[in-house]
Amino acid sequence: MNKKLLFYEIIGIVVVAAALGLIYNALQPKPLPMISTGEIAIVPDSLLISQGQANTEILDKTLTYEQVVKLLDNPDFIFIDARDKEKYEAGHIGNATNIFPYEEEDIYMEKIYSLPRDKKIVVYCDGGNCDLSHHLAEDLVINGYENVFIYSGGWEQWSQKNSGQ
Repeated sequence: MNKKLLFYEIIGIVVVAAALGLIYNALQPKPLPMISTGEIAIVPDSLLISQGQANTEILDKTLTYEQVVKLLDNPDFIFIDARDKEKYEAGHIGNATNIFPYEEEDIYMEKIYSLPRDKKIVVYCDGGNCDLSHHLAEDLVINGYENVFIYSGGWEQWSQKNSGQ
């Protein structure tokens, strides 16, 4: 087979795949993260404190640093650090519990099921591009936990803002 013809076939496949991906993304009611506007839905304080309807849709529920500071000593909230054990032991937020999504499955699930179901849960990891908190939060919701929130600033933002204290 002619190398030039093979090259053009590969380019054609890549162009068609990219076009299909863009069309799919444009037709979705909610764009894929790659083409997202970058806006993050911040949870209003009233939803955090309310005793009403549970929050089971965690993907767009994120907390600000200021909200985390207010909630840190609130007994209705549990903080969970989704980073690995070494990072957790090097430093964590308040009395956070460590649950690493990629440890052995039986240990991971045992830790999830040991959490009280009547508390609101704030999950965080390194912050920025870290997906560990999202992974853990989704697993919590799948396993029946309600009122799960993500602190997207994570340990990176927390440690920067608290380094002078």
